[in-house]
Amino acid sequence: MLLNAIDGGAGQQRHEAVGKPIIPSVLVDGDPVPIIHPVQLRGILGMPDESGSAAEPWLPMAWDIAAVLDDWVRLVGHYEWDQLLEPTLSRGRDSRNLTVNVCRPIDLLPAAYREHFFAWYTGEADLQVEAYLHTTEQVRTYVERASRTWQAFLLEVSELPEVDDPFVVSNRGDTAFSELVRLQRFHAAFHHRQICDFLDNAGVPVARLLDVTAFTGIGLPEELY
Repeated sequence: MLLNAIDGGAGQQRHEAVGKPIIPSVLVDGDPVPIIHPVQLRGILGMPDESGSAAEPWLPMAWDIAAVLDDWVRLVGHYEWDQLLEPTLSRGRDSRNLTVNVCRPIDLLPAAYREHFFAWYTGEADLQVEAYLHTTEQVRTYVERASRTWQAFLLEVSELPEVDDPFVVSNRGDTAFSELVRLQRFHAAFHHRQICDFLDNAGVPVARLLDVTAFTGIGLPEELY
């Protein structure tokens, strides 16, 4: 059964009763277990892996992330500063917040690959980054730096004789690096469509140059929010 932990109703009461665990989490024998990616549920629930297939190579998905970041730089450049702070239909979060929420975990991925540890959900970390972004140009530069850093990492890995898929420990459970990349590609593409929609609704003429729904196996829902 799926419960909404922030709706003020039964779901939120249940969330508070078990100690307000990280969202999303699953209850196993009454204990909350946080998850990064649905693929973890198989092991958490003791289900056998019947796929019989190796992990999907993650570099193609990683280059999709690079395409999203590159286009995000362009999109941010079309915002006025006050528009970056307007609430969107994504739970009322503004576009500056969505930008940081997308870029910050991607910034953590290179270290996760090398050091096998990933801590995306760390309290007010997004807000701490946002506190230094006071102009449209600063937000655009922030994304541009994230894009360049990510592409530099991909070029470095592409030169290796063999691309690993290390097992990564995190504060949301443990999983393969390829699954982290898969999740961050979905996350970035999901919010990319939302800021495009925001600009459309604000009457800002911006060409749609990137169709994130065309990424192989992305599985984005039809709904934007």
